[in-house]
Amino acid sequence: MAVGIGNPEGHESIEDGCIKGFWVQIKFGPKSGYVFSGFISRFPVSTSGEKPSFADYHKKLKTFSIDSEYTNKDIKASAKSHAGNEQTIIIKKASIIDAFLISRSLFHVPLAIKWPKQLISKHTFAEDTKKPDKLWASTLDLVSVEGVLKEINYRQRASGWGVTFTASATDDSTIKFTHYAFSD
Repeated sequence: MAVGIGNPEGHESIEDGCIKGFWVQIKFGPKSGYVFSGFISRFPVSTSGEKPSFADYHKKLKTFSIDSEYTNKDIKASAKSHAGNEQTIIIKKASIIDAFLISRSLFHVPLAIKWPKQLISKHTFAEDTKKPDKLWASTLDLVSVEGVLKEINYRQRASGWGVTFTASATDDSTIKFTHYAFSD
């Protein structure tokens, strides 16, 4: 069953944290209600709790005829980084808010990490208050330039391993997702 999006009752802009939008009426089967448009994306996301691989997500994008590119490469250890694996998806005609919604799906960014009410500086951090004890860190870092969100970084670190997810926006409505995983 598909969700139908109706016309907004009014075009008055509202803001939830640093995400702008308006109320939109939606219909799902016989029921209808209102949602904040800032949390609606045209890109597929996981609703069943599955965590698709980057390669599988890229295939899903292609089934929706979404212009995207995928790369996968091993990274050699250097003075600046651990040896690991880096996967990248580039999606054209996407916003940084789309990137955040997709990242919640692809990487299961914990819901305990709340979207900040405002971008308070170049780096606005949010901590996972319910992270498992085995994790040293589970953090979200929102990077802004002149008050405009440009990059989302989600990091997990634990004994012997780490994962970094980055979604960055360009000026031409392109989003680059990078997933970097390493083990010590």
